[in-house]
Amino acid sequence: MIQSLLWLLFSILIGTITLPLCRRLFTRLPGKGYFFAKPLGLLLWGFVFWWLVTLRLLQNDLSGQLVALFILIIVNLLIARKDGFQVIWNEIKANKRLVFWAEAVFTVAFVMMALLRAFNPEIVNTEKFMEMAFINAIDRSPSFPPLDPWLSGYSISYYYLGYLLGVMITRITATASEVGYNLIAAYWYAMTALGAYGIVFSMLVNSRRKSLKQEIPNWIYHAALLAPIMLLVVSNWHGFFDVLHSRGFFYSSDEAGNLVSEFWTKFNLRDLTEAPKSFSWYPLRGGGWTWWAASRTVIDHNFAGSAIEIIDEFPAFSFILADIHPHVLNMPFILLSIAMAFEALLGGWHLKVRGWLFSTGLEPLHLAIGLITLGGLSFINTWDFPFYLLLIACSLTYFTYLQHGWNGRFWQFLQLSLGLGIGSILLYLPFFLSFSSQAGGILPSFSFFTAGKYFWVMFGPFLLAILAYLCYCLYKKFDLKVAIKAALISLLLAVIGLLFTLGFGYLVLNLDSVGQALLMRLGASSPQQALQLAIQGRLADPWTLLTIALLIFLALALLVASKHKTVPDQTSELVPELKTPPEVFLLFIVLLGALFAILPEFIFLRDQFANRMNTIFKFYFQTWILWSLAASYASIKLIRKYGRPGLFEQICLGLVFLLSLAAIFMGIYRNDAVYNNLNQNLGNIGSSPLDYVVLGIPLVILICVLVNIFKRQWSRVATILVLFGLLGGLIYPVVQIWQKTNAFGTPAALSLDGMRGVLQPDEIAAVKWLRRAPIGVLAEANNGGQYSIYNYASTFSGMPSVLGWVGHESQWRGGDIEMGSRYKDLEVLYSTADWDRTVEILTRYNIRYIYVGPLEASTYKLEEGKFSTHLNLAFESGSVKIFENTAAENR
Repeated sequence: MIQSLLWLLFSILIGTITLPLCRRLFTRLPGKGYFFAKPLGLLLWGFVFWWLVTLRLLQNDLSGQLVALFILIIVNLLIARKDGFQVIWNEIKANKRLVFWAEAVFTVAFVMMALLRAFNPEIVNTEKFMEMAFINAIDRSPSFPPLDPWLSGYSISYYYLGYLLGVMITRITATASEVGYNLIAAYWYAMTALGAYGIVFSMLVNSRRKSLKQEIPNWIYHAALLAPIMLLVVSNWHGFFDVLHSRGFFYSSDEAGNLVSEFWTKFNLRDLTEAPKSFSWYPLRGGGWTWWAASRTVIDHNFAGSAIEIIDEFPAFSFILADIHPHVLNMPFILLSIAMAFEALLGGWHLKVRGWLFSTGLEPLHLAIGLITLGGLSFINTWDFPFYLLLIACSLTYFTYLQHGWNGRFWQFLQLSLGLGIGSILLYLPFFLSFSSQAGGILPSFSFFTAGKYFWVMFGPFLLAILAYLCYCLYKKFDLKVAIKAALISLLLAVIGLLFTLGFGYLVLNLDSVGQALLMRLGASSPQQALQLAIQGRLADPWTLLTIALLIFLALALLVASKHKTVPDQTSELVPELKTPPEVFLLFIVLLGALFAILPEFIFLRDQFANRMNTIFKFYFQTWILWSLAASYASIKLIRKYGRPGLFEQICLGLVFLLSLAAIFMGIYRNDAVYNNLNQNLGNIGSSPLDYVVLGIPLVILICVLVNIFKRQWSRVATILVLFGLLGGLIYPVVQIWQKTNAFGTPAALSLDGMRGVLQPDEIAAVKWLRRAPIGVLAEANNGGQYSIYNYASTFSGMPSVLGWVGHESQWRGGDIEMGSRYKDLEVLYSTADWDRTVEILTRYNIRYIYVGPLEASTYKLEEGKFSTHLNLAFESGSVKIFENTAAENR
């Protein structure tokens, strides 16, 4: 409890420290960017600290962090002194309501995620060990790049800035790392919620007022709450279909009495192809992992029909899982870069047109913060960097176009992209020099493409809202010539992409070096057959490509159709002549999301998996972020156009709300036989009272739709359908959070200790001893695998071990050369009775600590006597011993 309060206090501190700089950066946004002060302050603090430690001017410890924080304070004090402390204070008082809402959104989101983690805080399964190992290794490393916890003698070959930022907060709040892991998840969740709220809030404000001095309408404070809900709570439609499947929809009995369903067989969603053992409105598939399937919605197949698992995580799943991966750690800073792009579109970057190469024409402050932010994206999760560089460059170029027209804008865009891109990479050059990756170029997405059904299940809640709003806007300002141009461009892009994929793929398949291997993976006998099957497959299911092409068409048509006047370069007021800048920005983020979604239809990044698994994972996650913001803004605008609902709509809305609450309660409640009978081992539809409660929800919505169709209230029909799609996206979090937390367990057992239930008391004592011991190479058991509790000593202590998860080290380094014979050497170290051979291995890897516990005893034919005879017994507790090789201290 105390640690959580300290993290909340730190959030206020870092946001307050950065406020003077933030208000200089975000001159056109409401509250002068108050919503983005926390992630900006954290990133700048981490940037200063990382550079000073990398240059060996500071140590990687608390005192070094305080020096870096002091530098950040001094910079902001100088800015505040120049701008006037009283001016800043008056602004805060004038925006006290905005400040209250910002802190409320952050605090509520933080508390919610901290409670969710407190019900299942265990750092185990999936890749939590990996993240815990990085956190502790960064904490223990004396300098940067930090020591690799699973490959002694090497530094971490992974984007580690996000973990460093988490370590810095953990360290300054004196939080144990096993607690800090879960608070990092909560803190990042809260920063992401606040960032989403701030972006949509700013878009709504700038769509309604022409001056920053104009009062913000009350409804915007409430409406903007939809943004964090859309981004972090709403999920894909797998949960909706999961509930239908569990209740037995579309199933019938064959002659033998077996349940069969052609619908579910053809739909082929993960875990939903086999008949449920019993009918229930609550998924009862068993195994405790029903929440997992929604992150594997997309399924690829090769030409032979073999299924290939694809990862398509979305934020709600990621935070329920609580793997603090780089794609999660980058979310607040992605939102920060999106906010900077919106500021640029409004003219807040004060861009000046220049003609010489790499001239950005930006003021030094905006240029510096832009480079730090973009470079930070690449350091936290490199995949994201080029696309948000594109968004910022497009926003800057578009604003200049409004001032000076299209002449020279293409070259300006190239100069901005190259200048900002190269500059941001150079700013973090030491990281890139020490970083190696498994990525090996691109391959054509020849046989792999996303079936339309999977794409709509994945993005349905957002597609409905975005398409409905864009269609409505195009209807209002339809221009046939513009529409034809946009349609031709959209179709041309799709055709060019397909021709490139097919041509590039056919060329690669004809290469002797890689062609045969690729043919085997594709399940084709010849390049000609592969080309034929690829064309047939695309023609048989073109719906994903057509959906994305439709989005591109609508966005381009509206973008070209928007008429703007030339605007002056103003700094104190919003540009009055710029018509609906949020609408333009909406189109930008829709198009960027479409770019993320369409690229995997044509190409995928080459890695050790040789399929689209990581490409879809990384790109679709970014599409989710962008389209959630677009869908939030679009939904709010549609609801506003709907107008005040009449008595009939109010009654329908109230019924849907009450029926939803009743369905949730009766569907997930498990502690009473009466409620179990309502929702387990049910018969045909209509055999349980709960059937009428659940089915009453779509019935009420359908009646409302039909009434508005009869009245020709098309905007209201669209709004109701959008809200129905949103409701379908809320089923997964309601059902699966209940399942993941085991119905919220026992409140008395709440804890944020991630080692609870993972390690035994003796093992915990050993880990804590290692944390206090001088740093040195650790030998511990290794089974050659991953996703297990092997290497827990190095994971929870931060000591660099001889060898950790082999598969992950191979992924991080693009091969296994660095691992050499370590796996066999560890077996010899523990198993041989030959002391000379033991000394040879101890010397080769400079091993200081030899960990002997239950895993070592069960993995190897343990010869413990040689350690007892020749080494110091440094620690012993129950079944765990740690021997120390003092000869390794001075080497």
